Amino acid sequence: MWVLSYAQNNSAYIDSLRHQLNFKSPNDSLKFRNNKALAVAFLAISEYDSSNYYSNQGLDLALKTKNNFWEISFNSGIGVSYWSKGDYDRALSYFETGLKRAKETGETRNLGGLYNNIGLVYWDRSNFPKALDFFLKSLKIDELKKNKEGMSSSLMNIGLVYSDMKDYKSALNYYYKSLILCNQVEDENGKASAYINIGQVYSQLNDIKKSMVFDLKALQISERTGDKRNIALINNNIGTLYEAKGDCELAQKHYDVALENYKLIGDFGGQVLTLNNIGDLMLTSKRFKEALISYEEALKIENEFGLIDDASATRKGLAISYHGLRDFEKAFDNYVLHNTLSDSISELRNLTEIKSIQKSMEQKEKELELTLEKEKELAAKEVEKQKQVYIIISVMVVLGITLVFAFFLFRRFRITQRQKAIIEEQKHLVDEKQKEIIDSIHYAKRIQQSLIASEKYIQKSIERLKDNNT
Repeated sequence: MWVLSYAQNNSAYIDSLRHQLNFKSPNDSLKFRNNKALAVAFLAISEYDSSNYYSNQGLDLALKTKNNFWEISFNSGIGVSYWSKGDYDRALSYFETGLKRAKETGETRNLGGLYNNIGLVYWDRSNFPKALDFFLKSLKIDELKKNKEGMSSSLMNIGLVYSDMKDYKSALNYYYKSLILCNQVEDENGKASAYINIGQVYSQLNDIKKSMVFDLKALQISERTGDKRNIALINNNIGTLYEAKGDCELAQKHYDVALENYKLIGDFGGQVLTLNNIGDLMLTSKRFKEALISYEEALKIENEFGLIDDASATRKGLAISYHGLRDFEKAFDNYVLHNTLSDSISELRNLTEIKSIQKSMEQKEKELELTLEKEKELAAKEVEKQKQVYIIISVMVVLGITLVFAFFLFRRFRITQRQKAIIEEQKHLVDEKQKEIIDSIHYAKRIQQSLIASEKYIQKSIERLKDNNT
């Protein structure tokens, strides 16, 4: 289902989108987004024809540009608008077209929503086994994607099935789970729907006080967001509560508000529901002619749109009305039709098949839990692995830096050693030269000494020469 926040439900927002779409000539991507935003905005305020118009505009552009994602999305949007009006055949046609295109193209981003929407159509037709099957498919997809909006919608719808099976404990469990997710994603329309459904369960449990509390909570939200469909549904529910309390006047007032809003939005299923309630209210005061008018109006709508489940209640009301008016032949005919339709609906609500689906659901939930646990374990292992990798990388970096530093130290040491060796070699050469020089000096001195006569020798020589001269 398409979901819209309250902040977008205003005329200024819609006018802004229209301006962008019509006057700013946006590119195709922006046109798609604006068409969807407008379709969702009108859907949220129950103007289904306007919503349909913009969805069809988007679909035409998607087909023209061969954009699979938007083609599937707008098929779903058109289906939702028809579903909201109670035209289930046309709604199902568009949903199934979207599902077919998703499988053909492999474009699965809208798959969960499509399963959910198809499930709603089957639920409205009281085909609970098929409805539950599609809701579970949708839930599984959205759980894997961790799509809280989609999960809340699927959980809500599963609750509807359990409620119709009169398993109110399970229904409340799913409704409250849905409500928690709606609060987390701030989905105002979803919260209102959860309150409505919880209120209906308490109504079935004859806890009128609790039912009224939740209906009023839902009404407060819906009046703030301008959701006419919810306003109609809640007033219908409150009408039944006042009827149960025996306050027929207040019950009638709320039924009238509900019927008015259902007619404004073109919700035929809602109109039938309210007309039947008004008929039942007339029967409590034995106003058979007024009851007959309501039931006949409901029957006309049912015949036009094939609303089987509601037709059973209408036929029962007609039978009682005709009986009260003493038209026993028509009363008998409508009793027979009521029983026939009840049998048909019972076949659709095959409890054995539903129990089988319930077991399948429980099994799937367990499998999903195991899968999630395994994913958590794998994620933890991956984190630990990453830590180890970081440690190894850190050690390698430190070791690398140390090796580089050691390399530079070793290189410096070798250079120092080489310089020391050169200096020592030069010193040795100097010492050798110095020794050679000293030895040469000594040698020269000896030669010099050997050439120069001693003083005594010279003295003797002089004396000898003197003696010879004398």
